[in-house]
Amino acid sequence: MDSGTKTPQGARATDRVIGALLRLAELLDRTIDEVKSLDSDFQERLLQAVHETEASLQNQAARHLETGLEETRTKFEEHFKKKIAEISGEWEAERTRLNNEVNRLTQATAQWETERARLTGEIERLARVQAATHAEAEKAIAAAKATGRPAPTTTNIETLRY
Repeated sequence: MDSGTKTPQGARATDRVIGALLRLAELLDRTIDEVKSLDSDFQERLLQAVHETEASLQNQAARHLETGLEETRTKFEEHFKKKIAEISGEWEAERTRLNNEVNRLTQATAQWETERARLTGEIERLARVQAATHAEAEKAIAAAKATGRPAPTTTNIETLRY
């Protein structure tokens, strides 16, 4: 059979096949468009899900960080309070020790002042005794000179002083 000598029945069958193929092509085009549309929707939903997941993970990380930060802050505050209490105790102990030392030194100073006053009084008394002894020795020397007796020697005078 020759292509130019086709029968009307063969031409109708070919037309039907071509029409069916055209409808099939149209269906395929619509299907491809639908698939593209579905793919686009899927990509959008996928991106949205990714963004939501990222936001959720960021929120979880932020909450976790806040919790960790609060725990760390609490630990630091407790540690700081312990250190303050420890240092305060050491300071109070040192303050007590220094107050005791000041009291001891104050008492020692009072005793020293008492002893110094006693010794100063003793020196003044001895100075008066020496002056009186010296005056008596001078009188004895003057009396001895007046009576013609030999004058007492320095050794005798020294003996008289003590």
